[in-house]
Amino acid sequence: IIGGGVLSIPLSCARAGLGPFTALMAASAIATDFSLYVLVSCSRRCGSTSFGGVARSAFGGGAELLTTAAVLIVVVFSVVGLMKLNR
Repeated sequence: IIGGGVLSIPLSCARAGLGPFTALMAASAIATDFSLYVLVSCSRRCGSTSFGGVARSAFGGGAELLTTAAVLIVVVFSVVGLMKLNR
């Protein structure tokens, strides 16, 4: 399944131009790589295997609940969006 974000890449390239588009894609890739590096480092240091566990280790139980709720909301909206697109 290809998401709407991937399908909009050609239009984004056409509208922004090749140079700015390439720079923005590279910046996005670097930011994604760095965020994954930080998340994995935190997970290894605190011994957790979930977003909520990392949040609990860093900020306490309330942050774990908030993080778990945020992940749940993203998943629910993704499923609803896919159901709407496949209709």
